[in-house]
Amino acid sequence: KRLDGHPPRQPLRILLAEDNKVNQQFATILLERAGHIVEVAENGHHAVDAVRRVPFDVVLMDIQMPELDGVGATREIRGLPGPERDIPIIAMTAHAMSGAKEEYLAAGMNDYVTKPIDTQLLLAKLNDIADGLPVPDETAFKASDEDVPQLDLTKLAELGRVLPFSKVKELALLYLIDIELRLASIVEQRARGDLSAVGRDAHTIVSVSGNIGAMRASAAARRLETACRARRKENTYELISELNEACIASSDLIRAWLKEMAPPEAQAV
Repeated sequence: KRLDGHPPRQPLRILLAEDNKVNQQFATILLERAGHIVEVAENGHHAVDAVRRVPFDVVLMDIQMPELDGVGATREIRGLPGPERDIPIIAMTAHAMSGAKEEYLAAGMNDYVTKPIDTQLLLAKLNDIADGLPVPDETAFKASDEDVPQLDLTKLAELGRVLPFSKVKELALLYLIDIELRLASIVEQRARGDLSAVGRDAHTIVSVSGNIGAMRASAAARRLETACRARRKENTYELISELNEACIASSDLIRAWLKEMAPPEAQAV
């Protein structure tokens, strides 16, 4: 059942940086019932690493965390290259003393809420962030792969110019194994209704498939990730089927390429 009062115009992908297990569970339940997607980081270092690898919409940053606190993590995020350094960060702390908000804003945070969390206030702040994001395009969920190759051989050729064939083969075979595992994970997580986990696996497939040249699989994974971020449950089964077909086709082409390019003494793949 969704929380009333502040239904989001569109769901956000939220990074919750919080070390306390009880607070993690409370906040995750609160945010997911409001329609958002949540990933948890248990300390500041994990939060910075997560922002590097996943395009979150906002970070809810606890101030007091082990290893690297919220202020230090915020400063590191603001020092990252690229658009991830500009991600909105909302401080969360039990310290309500005078001057605290100004301190956190000076550290690079965008806003501030006190603990215990005022649920309606937090959801309203998240809604403000959602209102500033572009509305997902319906065409983002539809296939348009006519001009997208199943396998872009230039990607494999680039690898071949800097690595011996044995290493290229090793990378390709690791990719084939990883794809099978991730596709199985996607099916399992979708059966559980965990769109966040499906989206994370799809996000990984976008990059690894693109790096090896499986461009149609990468495009299909991007559509699935987009649907998961938008909580479009009704689209996901069809998109998973499209992704599976694209991965099978590109994997077959990769195996054929490996056999064709292998030295005579190593023709078996």
